[in-house]
Amino acid sequence: MKKITVLLVVLALFASTGAFSQKAKYAFIQRDSILLNMPEMKAADAELNGFVTELQNEVIKMNTEYEQKIQDYEANQETMSDLVKENKVTEINDLQKRIQDFQVQAQEEILAKREELYTPVFDKFEKAVQDVAKEKGYSAVFPANVALYFNPKDDITDLVKSKLNIN
Repeated sequence: MKKITVLLVVLALFASTGAFSQKAKYAFIQRDSILLNMPEMKAADAELNGFVTELQNEVIKMNTEYEQKIQDYEANQETMSDLVKENKVTEINDLQKRIQDFQVQAQEEILAKREELYTPVFDKFEKAVQDVAKEKGYSAVFPANVALYFNPKDDITDLVKSKLNIN
């Protein structure tokens, strides 16, 4: 439904600006087919996955420590003085807060890392699309997945792949 709405808005925009004149030429592109095969995308995916795994391992380590402290407290609380119990509870609560803070910060860092890694890839892709569109005289390029129909001769996917040296 969202795709149809977007398509209708785009069509209305072009109709209102007279873009459907004889001179307008439109192309379509299979974006995922290109992006998923770009070596830069594969490298960015691998680096991001490694980064996420490193953070997940740290959370697992912290959770293991947390569980261990709780088990130790529960096993030994009857032999602990009130002061030691209070200290252990504070220690457990502090660790729980550190875990929560770490998870929030990790999510923020993952988002920042994702942007850092993928922005250059998307920029390179967009430049290649723009270059091909200009070379071939297209007025606009649309993602193929939002079109109900497009003429295969207006698909510039292979041209963009060629410009990016993707087989």
